[in-house]
Amino acid sequence: MLPSTFAQLPSAAGVVALERVRARLFDVDLQTVLALPERLDSRVIQEKQNYLLSVQNAKAVELMPSPDRAAQLFDQIVRWEPQDPDSHNPFAASSVRGFNDWALLRAGDILTDVLVPAMEPIDRTEQRARVLLEFTLRRKAWRSLACVPYFIATAPSPTGDMITAIRRSLVGSQHQRVDSAATALMRWGKLIREGVLNELPRACRAVDRNDRDPA
Repeated sequence: MLPSTFAQLPSAAGVVALERVRARLFDVDLQTVLALPERLDSRVIQEKQNYLLSVQNAKAVELMPSPDRAAQLFDQIVRWEPQDPDSHNPFAASSVRGFNDWALLRAGDILTDVLVPAMEPIDRTEQRARVLLEFTLRRKAWRSLACVPYFIATAPSPTGDMITAIRRSLVGSQHQRVDSAATALMRWGKLIREGVLNELPRACRAVDRNDRDPA
């Protein structure tokens, strides 16, 4: 059972289950959670995966971090450096690569569904927008692309780079990248309906062949 599930279960008198689960999920150091031990242990990896799934599931159980904490966790995720596999140990190397790939997917979903929506607009700065783009493109953490539109209203300087990233991803060869770019446009449309963003730029409505990115 995922820890986030306990937020929906009955609790004893005097026990505020929601706050206990919130502390369990968000009062952590994500850099530590995402770091693998020197000696790999399948049980430890499973615990880390369950934790990340619980954070991803937080929105579904109406459990979100405070704006300040969301900004702190955002900074921790986008600065994560995946562990390099040990080339001398094929089994360990496979486990490390598998965890890194899996965690990058979860990181993108957590950024998009939990952390960035919970942040105050003032915390969605230009610097964070650039770090997010670097994390997305350098680490190929494509699912985090879907939260880029949240920064466009508050970080105008890198808007061109953000639009370019979405355009190129729409014609990418990697299905997760294309899917995330499409999701980014859907989020953009939602923010337009809410009056947060202006009309979708013409640059994102039609993709030129010259924008194809071989990556």
